[in-house]
Amino acid sequence: MRKYDFRKLFIRMMDDGLSSAKLSELSGVSSASIHRLKTGQVIKLDSLLKICDVLHCELSDIMDVSEQ
Repeated sequence: MRKYDFRKLFIRMMDDGLSSAKLSELSGVSSASIHRLKTGQVIKLDSLLKICDVLHCELSDIMDVSEQ
């Protein structure tokens, strides 16, 4: 089973002074989806890529994947 960790995303958001609401607005990803990331749940790849577009980064910059 894989574990998805999005701490990198939230650290980046804090560093950039970007709230969840603002990220939602800029990316078009629902606030509910962003909340799911906070609880370690996964969302659609398309949504993650939209977030990366806003942050000008790659998936590996906002998440870690590990085997459990």
